[in-house]
Amino acid sequence: MRTRLLTIGLLGFAAGYAALRFVPASAPLPTSSFSETAPLVVAHRGGMGLWPEHTLYAFRAALDLGTDVLELDVRRSADEQLVVFHDADLARTTNGEGPLKARTVAELSRLDAGHHFSLDGGNSFPYRGRGLTIPTLAEILRELPKARLSIELKEETQVAAESLCAMVKRRGAGERVLVSSFHQAPVDTFRARCPRVATAATPGEAWRFYLASGLGLTNLVQPKAAVFFVFERLGPFQLVTRRLVSQAAALNLPIYVWGAESDDAVRTLLDAGVAGITTDRPDRLLALLRHKGRPM
Repeated sequence: MRTRLLTIGLLGFAAGYAALRFVPASAPLPTSSFSETAPLVVAHRGGMGLWPEHTLYAFRAALDLGTDVLELDVRRSADEQLVVFHDADLARTTNGEGPLKARTVAELSRLDAGHHFSLDGGNSFPYRGRGLTIPTLAEILRELPKARLSIELKEETQVAAESLCAMVKRRGAGERVLVSSFHQAPVDTFRARCPRVATAATPGEAWRFYLASGLGLTNLVQPKAAVFFVFERLGPFQLVTRRLVSQAAALNLPIYVWGAESDDAVRTLLDAGVAGITTDRPDRLLALLRHKGRPM
């Protein structure tokens, strides 16, 4: 068994090395307001641990708190408009049910986006019936004209990426937007249509960088992304280290981290030099940064 695992590991490293050798050189990366050295606070879905996620109310409250970046997800409605929503189904956060894709924007606007939000395990629902709705991306760009937005494409389709690119261009929001996806195809499409707008590395691109880091071959990586968005850990393994951050910095790639909510985890990441942290509780992260002396 040990020999088999060793063989599989060596084959994996060999395959990864071969893949790295043929990564094509990319055009100069677009400039991005996310390429800062100070640790930025990124409110996950607008701060879903504090307010009903993905609502204009949550985004405004997060900005008032001092959040640097708003993270949000987009999907297309039945009438092909980009709406700000995480799940494919409506039931978890609204008083509706069924697929979001089956509803028009007009139908979605009649749902209560604060219906299920609770801070006490379901004993009370303080935002139910208060007029919180599912916003369109156009509404967010219009109502929050200076906010920096980290936008994740949830659909694995070319048309969604093209729609997002067209929206960003139409609103003149290219310098304050960062686009990401867990799927390679929509990111490739977006980069082709909007080459001047910053994108985050896809999971596949991030894993190639991890592999190159482990092999000491990061000089072979030609990034197409402006930043990395990565998870703090993989099971018991700490993925984000000072060495990894330093190697990424040598390629002008700031690292932003998902999934770190405890103070100890955040301190480890800040000591490693990450550029930003995505959090459900931006209030806690802001308080910790103030304690460490970050100017606000």
